[in-house]
Amino acid sequence: MKNELVREIKISEKSIARVTIETYTEKRYMDGIEMGEDVVIAKPVIEIVKEGKVILNSDYITTTNYKGQECTRIGDSLLPDVEIYNNIKAAINEMEEEIKEVVEVETEEVNEEIKEAKAVVAQVEKEGIENLMTVEEIKVWRKRYNDLHNEGGEGYIPNKISKEQYNKAIEVIKDRRKQNGRIN
Repeated sequence: MKNELVREIKISEKSIARVTIETYTEKRYMDGIEMGEDVVIAKPVIEIVKEGKVILNSDYITTTNYKGQECTRIGDSLLPDVEIYNNIKAAINEMEEEIKEVVEVETEEVNEEIKEAKAVVAQVEKEGIENLMTVEEIKVWRKRYNDLHNEGGEGYIPNKISKEQYNKAIEVIKDRRKQNGRIN
């Protein structure tokens, strides 16, 4: 997973600060064994663009007092206005929050997928693994059930889990455990 956010902050009529923040995944190892992946938020990169040309590129921004005046320092360069720092820092904070929300949503989706897979496995274990049918067998069973209990009309037909659904659920659980460092 790799995400990138870019914001442009106006500095003057001819200059902008372009802020870029990236996320990437980094494999996690223990004793040489891959245990999963972590999402890493990289340091923000700040480019000062004047008249369409990048004149400064840095990942460092702060404020400093130069000759009695508060200035913005980006890399080795000083900009005469502390408001530039405030605007860039505000943009960076917003972008980091946005990225965290995206990562959180993706984590929630993965957790929901695992929850559904566990529900499938629990249902199969309750009914008995030996009773699993293939998708084709379930189609035949549903037709017979409907003809017998609903006289061929509309009505309730119990949900059955197929061998294919069960195998997919097992794979989802194994994959997620491996990614999270829990190998079972």
